Amino acid sequence: MRRADVSRETIDRLDILAGLIRKWSSTINLVAPSTLPMLEQRHILDSLQIRHFAPPLPVSWLDIGTGAGFPGLVIAAELADSAPECQVTFIESDKRKAVFLQQASKAMGLTPRILARRIEEVAPQAAQVISARALASVEVLCQHVRRHLQPDGVAIFLKGQTLDHEVAQAAQIGWRFDAERHKSNTDDSGVILVMRNLRLEH
Repeated sequence: MRRADVSRETIDRLDILAGLIRKWSSTINLVAPSTLPMLEQRHILDSLQIRHFAPPLPVSWLDIGTGAGFPGLVIAAELADSAPECQVTFIESDKRKAVFLQQASKAMGLTPRILARRIEEVAPQAAQVISARALASVEVLCQHVRRHLQPDGVAIFLKGQTLDHEVAQAAQIGWRFDAERHKSNTDDSGVILVMRNLRLEH
């Protein structure tokens, strides 16, 4: 990590993360092997860009389906400098990936809460910000947001080419929300979906 609009300390943490992912990927499938040569651009910078759509000083941030740390660990690395009082929580049901998150967090000097359980089994978190990357359809994400987000909170999701179809499917069920869509800076087919004021109309 050498080019990012973040502090030197954040870059150092992200360098540690990149090194650990490359080391652990020989035994655990953390990211697609074909993306390892482009790890910084494809995964780290891709995750980091969502920070711009969150409040400057969030007090609680929930990352669901954190996996190898995208976007959760990347965001936590930046928040350690920009909003050090923010409580960061990861939910990751894969026990091996949860162990990786624990080890990587320690190496990076971070102290997130790591919940190794299924998202729907975790008690409501009332988070100010929820994030996820390539986790589930918009319909399923709406269910998670409804359960875990504060009424005035914001959800930020990294999505792909099927976003329009997913939003239409969610709308058919009755999900309504205020949405912003932003083109990804790192993936030509990527879209950042910013969701507020979620409700379910029957």
